[in-house]
Amino acid sequence: MPNSRILTRVRLFVSAVPVISLLSCGAPSLPYHGFANDAALSNADDYVLKESIGGQMDPRNMSQEDQRYTHDGIAYDRNEEGYYQWGMKMYQLGYRDEYYVRDFEERAFKHPLLDSYDKAVQAGYEAAMNQAKH
Repeated sequence: MPNSRILTRVRLFVSAVPVISLLSCGAPSLPYHGFANDAALSNADDYVLKESIGGQMDPRNMSQEDQRYTHDGIAYDRNEEGYYQWGMKMYQLGYRDEYYVRDFEERAFKHPLLDSYDKAVQAGYEAAMNQAKH
């Protein structure tokens, strides 16, 4: 009788391993930085490139003068707030790779960003990502 108990436990363990493995897999990620294919990524990139200087995604157009901005206890000036909003917008547009977004900044703005602006983009992106989780 004790042998059959051991065999039952072993069978349960062996049959549970594949189920646990499947449950531990994360959500599948899209291969194109959050987009389904290269064409969708290219379309989003083109939009961002077009709108980031002088358009709807220009950080100067995404915040207002003489306003106080704070996020998570950190104060932002008008320019930093614009970049914060730009980071949020990138997540809202469908970008799901923070590193791609941060590398894309230089292309979008045609120059490297100041460290404080880069941090604002990162904070905005992460805030949008956290909002989407809740």
